[in-house]
Amino acid sequence: MKLIDDKGNLFGKINIIDLLILILIVYISSSFFIKKSYLKKLEHSAQRSDIDKAVTSVIVVSQEAENKEVRSNLEQISLIIKFPGYSEWLANAIAVGDKKEDDPGVEIKEIISVRPVYLITNSVVSEHPELKSIIVKISLRVSREGNRVYYNNVPLKIGGQFLFKTDKYDINGEILEIQK
Repeated sequence: MKLIDDKGNLFGKINIIDLLILILIVYISSSFFIKKSYLKKLEHSAQRSDIDKAVTSVIVVSQEAENKEVRSNLEQISLIIKFPGYSEWLANAIAVGDKKEDDPGVEIKEIISVRPVYLITNSVVSEHPELKSIIVKISLRVSREGNRVYYNNVPLKIGGQFLFKTDKYDINGEILEIQK
């Protein structure tokens, strides 16, 4: 028995073109149903996300009421922050006295160093021609709870991230040291 006979039938029973069309129809219809079920799952997760956002906003509102008490006992501290991998023109734009856009009480007190970024390529350490790491000392008012330090209700930790936004630039850095 031949696989395809003289009339183009597969095993002498079904035409090969008809078989390909049948497979295509099955593929398209199954992908439609799979897509539909996938969209339902996405919609369900989006609804869940909306619920989570609503719960979060309720928590934030209740925390704001509690934080009015905390704001009265703020203390001044300094942070040493490293802003790694920024261009030289941005490093030159940072100046002593720059204030944070959303909190003018936070300002750069001292630029400790502006150093080149060192890259490791193929086991060779080389200086990047344009990128700089900027280490600055900023001063800000924080609240304390035990040994923890909070700025805008977010705990400040060594190794944590700190976003410094001004009207001229936005830079994100790593906290190296927390000083009293």
